[in-house]
Amino acid sequence: MKLKIEKQKKEFEVKLGQQDYQQTDHITCFFAMPFDPSYELLLKAVRQVLEDKPYGWQVIRADEKQQGRTITANVKKHIARSHCYLAEISDNNPNVFLEIGRMSHYEDRPLIYLCRKDAEDRVAADLAGHIYHSYEIKNSNNFNIDSLVEQLRQEFEQRTDIKPLRSEEKKIYLSANILIGSGEIDKKIATLLVHKYQAVEDFLAEEPELIAYKLNLSKKSDIGSIEDAQEFLRKHFELDSHE
Repeated sequence: MKLKIEKQKKEFEVKLGQQDYQQTDHITCFFAMPFDPSYELLLKAVRQVLEDKPYGWQVIRADEKQQGRTITANVKKHIARSHCYLAEISDNNPNVFLEIGRMSHYEDRPLIYLCRKDAEDRVAADLAGHIYHSYEIKNSNNFNIDSLVEQLRQEFEQRTDIKPLRSEEKKIYLSANILIGSGEIDKKIATLLVHKYQAVEDFLAEEPELIAYKLNLSKKSDIGSIEDAQEFLRKHFELDSHE
């Protein structure tokens, strides 16, 4: 009887774990990087590339969304739920290497290494044999982010291992950055929307009035902003044929 109970407990734990680690309906990319303000520009540029077409992916860092009770559990769940990975290896950060170790358990998922050009000669010996993509930030105090975005876009285009992810029938991540950048909706409403809807398709599937009701938005102008945002996303991601 005791063995039977133990077996049932293990089966339950396995099922619970599968639920916790279930991958998202859209492509999620986990970014292992130092928690340092100097890397915020890089994170912003990566998101400009991967959250927009032709990708439509979510880029997430370990400290941004709570998935577990501890930092270790949080990282473990983020990595398990993601479809691909990025790792910034310029500073040989120990936390980044720990996360790379966890990523290596999923050998079928693409892992892209990024390294600043000025740090290429300091890449850790363990990673010296790996292919990494270099980028350059000449003057972080007065830097045009468009240049960094273009560098990353070209580097990602070279990766044949992420092309299958682009062709998968996955939903498009609803990005607050894309919404705000469109000029069709303000930051407050964009933030509410992405907390309510993870995918563009889910957002487009509901009427603006219902969305406004769910978000406790009662102004006609708010409903109009939602309508404008939906129209922008349909055109931007060429989803008219999927209505």
